[in-house]
Amino acid sequence: MFQATAAAVPCAACGEAILDGVDVCTTCGAHTGKPFFYPVSLFKFTFFAATSFGIYLIWWFWSQLRAEAPNDGHGSAAFKTVFSGVFFYSIARRVKEEAEQHGLACGYSPAVLTALLWAAAAASRVFQDGYGLVLTLLLFPVPFVPVQSAINHLHAATDSDRPGPWLWWQIMIAVLLGLFWVLIVLGLAFPAPSAAGGELAQVARR
Repeated sequence: MFQATAAAVPCAACGEAILDGVDVCTTCGAHTGKPFFYPVSLFKFTFFAATSFGIYLIWWFWSQLRAEAPNDGHGSAAFKTVFSGVFFYSIARRVKEEAEQHGLACGYSPAVLTALLWAAAAASRVFQDGYGLVLTLLLFPVPFVPVQSAINHLHAATDSDRPGPWLWWQIMIAVLLGLFWVLIVLGLAFPAPSAAGGELAQVARR
């Protein structure tokens, strides 16, 4: 005869009522409960970020932006992903704020990490030789590691989603990327002789 109604709480972002137990406000898309960033193991993140020539980092930005604002649509996430160097600061700051709200120490500075990211991007333009470019690509993920570590600790502290295991297709991609980088290192360590060098060697023999 009487139907029970779920309790509602006001959204901290827009003030609209949210049913108790609902993690996302249906009005503004703000998150109210569990952390909303995407967890992934640090080893997996570091490996793919360092070896995929930036492709994995594009996917990482897309996943974090979609998790942060699911109501914004794919267009907004795509726009922010294209300009990820600008929006990295906001992601790092939101993660830090969320971690501190849950009582977790988060020692990194979003401004410093953003500066490191821009420095790595500038270095990739300056160092065009093989060794410099490879070193830049391998160091490019460094500013992301503290952010992803905070995300993982945040999920662990709130008993939320944990980083998933390696899937078979991820293992296959990792093996291919590893073999590709082995070939790159071998090519840098043992460069092929140039045509001019070969001609000079023939003249010297005569």
